[in-house]
Amino acid sequence: EKFNTLQIPVSIKSIGEFSIDGLNDRRILQTFGQELERRQLFTFYFHPSYEVNLRFDLLNEIIRLMQEEVKIFTFAKIAERYNDENPADL
Repeated sequence: EKFNTLQIPVSIKSIGEFSIDGLNDRRILQTFGQELERRQLFTFYFHPSYEVNLRFDLLNEIIRLMQEEVKIFTFAKIAERYNDENPADL
């Protein structure tokens, strides 16, 4: 069965996953910076119950870093553009 759900893969683990792996905030920020430098397209996700509530300062630092390096789009904007370019997939 074919579904019309646009799937956008993530480029990197979440802050929570890196924390579980034992990385401290400095190392997590450094890892995000390295990935931003080596990828043309960069996507990541954050969980509203963890990163937003418990790791907000680090999330803000990552977003600031991304704003310096790339143009930020939401998944909704990416899906809108995809659907405009691929109307047969709807």
